This record gives sequence, structure tokens and C-alpha cells, in this order.
Amino acid sequence: MKRLLNSSLFSKDIEAVEKRLTEMALEAPSMVAGPLRILVSAPGKRVRPSLVILCGHLGQYDRERHILAGAAVEAIHLATLIHDDIIDGAETRRGVPTLNTSLGPDIAVFAGDYVLMRALKWLAPVLEPRDFQYVGDILSDLCTGEILQHELRYDVDTAESRYLEIVAQKTSSLFSLSCWLGARLARLGPGEIDSLIRYGKALGIAFQIADDVMDLASTQESAGKPVLHDIRQGTYSLPVIYALRRDNTGELLNLLRQGGHDEGAIRIAVSRIVTLGGIDYAREVARKFSEEAIDAVKGLPGGLVKDLLEGLAMSAYSREA
Repeated sequence: MKRLLNSSLFSKDIEAVEKRLTEMALEAPSMVAGPLRILVSAPGKRVRPSLVILCGHLGQYDRERHILAGAAVEAIHLATLIHDDIIDGAETRRGVPTLNTSLGPDIAVFAGDYVLMRALKWLAPVLEPRDFQYVGDILSDLCTGEILQHELRYDVDTAESRYLEIVAQKTSSLFSLSCWLGARLARLGPGEIDSLIRYGKALGIAFQIADDVMDLASTQESAGKPVLHDIRQGTYSLPVIYALRRDNTGELLNLLRQGGHDEGAIRIAVSRIVTLGGIDYAREVARKFSEEAIDAVKGLPGGLVKDLLEGLAMSAYSREA
């Protein structure tokens, strides 16, 4: 995935997005600026701004406006991560200290709010007033998905359809927004914009399922972040939901009820999830959503941009970091 996103087509523009994010950190209040600068500089995939720029190259690409929009979606994403880390009590993010570790949870909340407000400030000069209705809908979906996920913690009866609904809200909504922004600013037609929104939604779901698989099946070194986080917190992702459905003995259910801080029970539960086919099933579902993303853009003109969109979709479900 990282190789795909290093295309010479837009690597300079991603660097410009990075510069905007760095400036945002440096312009923050002094007690926040240093830790925020460290977090912003930590290596990240920058998938969302890449989608803005990629989709922009399908039409009338406006470099300055697309860079601002790319910085905005990455800032929105960063704000959600800052707030997630506070809720989870996470100590590191992308290999560096989280803001709640560096600043404490109270100031970290304000820092996350600051980043979100900067995102909206960047969007203001590039969008028409009526466009903010769509942006507002997306941000509302994102927050709703996070609330629903928290509401369903430790719920062993969570249905697969409910899980996919939450993923569509909390993750793929921002992927769709990224594609919409790139296409909207490039003045693409309604049909093309709709295709790219559908692409972003399917890509985001594949991406999140792959992320959930990594949380269970990867090491901290390969994933680049702490693993087994969700299952410890009672957030049951697709591999767990599928395995629970197939566990006729009730062993997995009992292990999950012991979970939390019982590291031994967690490790045995993960082994049971693998044995019951949860990991393989989730990877197959992610693959289907990747194919759905590719199908969404099949009507777009051929060329490098379309090839990169298709390659990104295929790499999303099979990624290991």
C-alpha cells in the first residue's frame, strides 16, 4: 500500500499536505505545539489525502484547493485518533507518545478539538456553503459509528450486519468524503462522483476489516501499533463475531467473559478464533469489499489514476500494516 501511495503522480502534493499539518501543529498553543508536532510527523499511510488528490486528477485538478482538502480530511482523521486514544488510555500512536500521555487527557481533548476546527477552516475556502451539509452528514455518521461501537462493547450477540453498519459509519464515511472532495473540486459529473463515493465506502470497509484482522493476527512490530487492543476492550470485530457463531462448545464465549486483563484467556481466545476460521472469513469478506470498490470505478476512463485506485483497493484487504 505504501508503495502505491508513493506514486510520482502526487507525491509532491502529499508532501504539501504534510507541510500544512506541520504548520497547524506549530501554530497551536505552546503547550500543545511540541507533542502535536511529534504526532503529526510520525509515519502514516495518508490514505485519505491520497484519495482526495487521486480523485482530483480524474478531472480539473486544482493543486492548492485539493491540497487544502487533503490536509482537512487527514486532520479530521487525526482528531478522531486523538480522541480515541483518550478513551482507550493508549500510550503510543504510530510509534510516538499519544497526546494524552504527553499532555494528560484534559488538554488532549482540547488539542483534538483544535485539530478538527483547523480542518473545517481549511474546507471553508474550497467548498460552496451548500456543500457543508454533506460534510456535516459525514461527520455525524462518523461520531454515530463511534458511539454505537462503544455501546456494543462486550456484546457477544452483535450481528455481522450491525458490525458492517458501524464500520461504514465510523471508517468508510471518511473514505467516501475524501473521494467526494477530490471529485467535487475537480468538477466531475454526478455519475462519476457517485461512483467514487461508492468506491470510497467499499474501500473503507475493506480497510477496516483488514485492520481488525491485524489487531488479532499480527505482532506489534509488524502492525506498527499495539495489538489485541479491541478484544481486550470488548470491541468484537468480524473475526470474533464469526467465530462466536461457529463455536458450538461455548469455549470462546467463556474465554471472552474472562477477558479484559486476563492475558492468558485473551491469547487462548485468539487461538480459538483462528481455529474456528474467523481470520480467514474476515479476510474473504474484506476481499469482496475490495472487489466491490474496483467494480465501482470500472466505468471511469482508463489510465494511471484508475490503475492506482484499483491497486489501492486490492492492497487494502491484504495489507499487513
